[in-house]
Amino acid sequence: MYVLSRSLFDKLSSSLGRDIAEEFASSIEGAVAEIQQHTLNRSVEEQIRLNVKLKEDLRSELVTKEVFEERLNTLDEKFKRMEFFQKLILAICLFLVTMANPAFMSIMEKIMK
Repeated sequence: MYVLSRSLFDKLSSSLGRDIAEEFASSIEGAVAEIQQHTLNRSVEEQIRLNVKLKEDLRSELVTKEVFEERLNTLDEKFKRMEFFQKLILAICLFLVTMANPAFMSIMEKIMK
């Protein structure tokens, strides 16, 4: 890869001589290559750092399997209790409707006599 343009190299070559211009161009190209490699390494390091930070942030936000199962079991227990109370309320309502029915009351009066 050439960093210097041909016209710039020709000017350096005419001013400093071909050998010195080639040495200078080689030094410039080496420096540019080092800067590019350093920049690449820094960007990779930064990407790794950001990935680690993202994982840490997500880990603190996410629920573990054990916690999820525990909460799911708690909800399941609550639903079971709710089902029991729904059945109890239904039974009480049926009892009250039956007791309020005049036909049922007349049958009960005949049985009780």
